[in-house]
Amino acid sequence: MPAQVRMIGKKRHTLGIHGISRDRAEKIANRHRMLGMNAKIIKGKTNGKTTYSVYRACSKNPMAQRKRANLKRIHVNRFMISANRNLPMQERQPPMTIQTSKGPINANKVEILGESSFEYSPDNPLSCGATAYGVTRAPIMIDDCVVMP
Repeated sequence: MPAQVRMIGKKRHTLGIHGISRDRAEKIANRHRMLGMNAKIIKGKTNGKTTYSVYRACSKNPMAQRKRANLKRIHVNRFMISANRNLPMQERQPPMTIQTSKGPINANKVEILGESSFEYSPDNPLSCGATAYGVTRAPIMIDDCVVMP
């Protein structure tokens, strides 16, 4: 699924998540900012109800903002994929999740820029219930933006 892109000012911003409450949008936008991304909250309407979307863009030098590489766990949410199947493109949610110590980040495309391993652990799943996931400390690229060293 291609990422939804919107020009905000002179920058390309990629849709992170949409159709959420203002409080949740603020929390997600702050998490993106802590990871070195620019984040914007856009107000909209869904079925006559006011909702919010979070768009993110690369900052000029995201790699310089953090020194220590944190552990990241990456998995694909199969329930999100099945839910997206029946939705029009503009309503689909990103199916991949990167879990960090700062909280989860959703994405359409994830590229690991270094060493990683994949685990299947049915007896010890992640907090979200995922039993198969990738683990890395390497930098990763989220929707064509290197943001997490």
